[in-house]
Amino acid sequence: MLIEVDAKPFIDAGLDIAKLPEKYISGDKINVGADLGDENVSYDADVTPTASYEKIVQLKRDYIGYHNALDHFGIDLTEGNAFEWAKDISNNDKDIVFVLDPQVFINAGADPNKIEGWIFAKVEKMDEKGKMMEVDKLIKPFNLK
Repeated sequence: MLIEVDAKPFIDAGLDIAKLPEKYISGDKINVGADLGDENVSYDADVTPTASYEKIVQLKRDYIGYHNALDHFGIDLTEGNAFEWAKDISNNDKDIVFVLDPQVFINAGADPNKIEGWIFAKVEKMDEKGKMMEVDKLIKPFNLK
């Protein structure tokens, strides 16, 4: 599972591509994602986003979560990265959200406040013990309405 974004806004904010882990770079794109394994997945019908999501729930349930503060479901892409979507878009102005851990970009020279199109923010998150905490994130929300 992979999110691919344009590297230019990150480079314009000071990112030195050479300082990023190699797995993050593909040409002029930044890639973050999770390896969900090598199980042979078969579908009973057409391969659609919904069918693929159902397979993730079936085979990798621990990658699916719920972000109570934003009323979002999400897929954990590991290393603090995620893709989230609103439970109900009629009640939410952030219908889908791409979430990146900013630290890898900060370590590579980027100023997270200057990455065009991304918001550097504190986000509430529940830790493994159920305690709420705030963590730094880069978010790119979209309102589909």
